[in-house]
Parts: sequence; C-alpha cells; structure tokens
Amino acid sequence: MLEYVVDKIFNNAVKYSFPGQDIYLQEITEDDEVVLSIIDSGTGINEKYLPGIYTYGNPIFLGTAGEKGVGLSLKIVKNFISLLSGNIQIISTENKGTTVSLFYVNL
Repeated sequence: MLEYVVDKIFNNAVKYSFPGQDIYLQEITEDDEVVLSIIDSGTGINEKYLPGIYTYGNPIFLGTAGEKGVGLSLKIVKNFISLLSGNIQIISTENKGTTVSLFYVNL
C-alpha cells in the first residue's frame, strides 16, 4: 500500500511540475515514526482549495501538459495512509510548489 501511495504522490508531482523542475524525496526517521515528503516546485494549489482537497467538490485541475486531475488519487492516498495508521499533510502555494508529507510508524 505504501508503494502505491508514494507512486501516486510522485505522479502528481510530475503532472503539476514543468519539464526540468526538480522533485525531491525526503525521509526523516525519529524513534519509530517516519516522515516521507515529496517536494516539488510546480504549479502548486491555490490555498482556497486546500481545505476541501479530500472532498469531491473540487474543480478539475490541468497538469502542465494538459492532463486532467480531479484529486481522486489524493482521496485514495489519504484512505490508504489511514489504513497504515498514518497521516498525510499537504502544504502548497500556488505557482511555487507543493510538499506532501506522509507520517507513519515504521514497523
């Protein structure tokens, strides 16, 4: 499940980044908690959409190559990380990028 979650977040980072922009993976482990962050400097998300990011009322977003995105992957990711007893945090600024962090216990 974790592999699926990371794959979906990376796919979103690629979809909403322009060619040549870097995407970073950061892993921090403290005691038994792991924080895995995917950081991009892509199009970002307007802050007015962040509170409802896991609901079904958001508009359709276009990736940098015109791909459509409705946020379904993020809804699935949130459910899967919850099944792993973890949490997800999204920090984003429009036109500056997005950081998606996964918090979970390393078993």
